[in-house]
Amino acid sequence: AKALMGLADLQADAGESELAAFTLRQAVEVQPEDSVARVKLGLLLWTSGRDARQTQEPEGPSPEHSFAEAEKHLQMATELNPQSDEAYYNLGLVQRDRGRTEAARDSLERALDLNPNDDEYAQQLEELEYADGDLDVDVDEIGSGVLGDVPDEIEEVLEEEEL
Repeated sequence: AKALMGLADLQADAGESELAAFTLRQAVEVQPEDSVARVKLGLLLWTSGRDARQTQEPEGPSPEHSFAEAEKHLQMATELNPQSDEAYYNLGLVQRDRGRTEAARDSLERALDLNPNDDEYAQQLEELEYADGDLDVDVDEIGSGVLGDVPDEIEEVLEEEEL
């Protein structure tokens, strides 16, 4: 399975996403309990689905089909290796793109629990909560990751204006 994953990496790097997905499916078939192969396949399917959604190309599998298959493999990866923060993180991103906000929140929270020092995990969770209408997100928490520290003068103006 490792050789197939290496081949799939080369294929993906060469822009051959469909061939890389085929190769990773073979790796999963050969070694179904390999969580790394499932994470790689899920991530590749997710990015392919996002690309197809953006370009709206009629060829190939639909973005939703790619997302559904990606979610299946990433969910299995979390079951095979419950300590894989990467599997939970990528699962959360796929669930978010499928409109499954609660499931995405749970997956991203689990990824952050497993790896609390990963700023990307925290940022994605905050963005999900903000987009979902949870406007109680602390400006300072997001500010340091997106805007940098908010100067005291601006904070005072915001508090005075009660924005």
